[in-house]
Amino acid sequence: MAHLGNLLLLTLLEPLQESVSGAESSGNVPVEVSTSVQLMRDELARRWTVASLAEEVGMSRSAFASLFSEVVGKTPMTVLLDYRMQRAGDLLARSRSSIKEIAAEVGYRSSATFSTVFRKWSGLSPTEFRRSHS
Repeated sequence: MAHLGNLLLLTLLEPLQESVSGAESSGNVPVEVSTSVQLMRDELARRWTVASLAEEVGMSRSAFASLFSEVVGKTPMTVLLDYRMQRAGDLLARSRSSIKEIAAEVGYRSSATFSTVFRKWSGLSPTEFRRSHS
């Protein structure tokens, strides 16, 4: 059930990414938010914090966190987690990479920590998820 909820959440995030892509031209999404979302998606393995994202877009941590949450409806770290887990799920389903390699690609130094987070996010261990999607 958690997996279904997360798939629905990712479906909801996709329009955000589309709106973020055209943020500068439409003026609907502040450039700081669109830039931070693009940075997260482009550099999933980077050790992001709210402070580091804020620094990248030239804002204070608290102002950035407030703006991001107001615009997106979720915290930056929640969005990052969802992007990481979505990518991990894609890799588990479509590649032969080891769980350790996938964990590293999506920003986890420990495959055990990654497995715990992935299970909480999807309702399945990475191995169970891979089996159910092969």
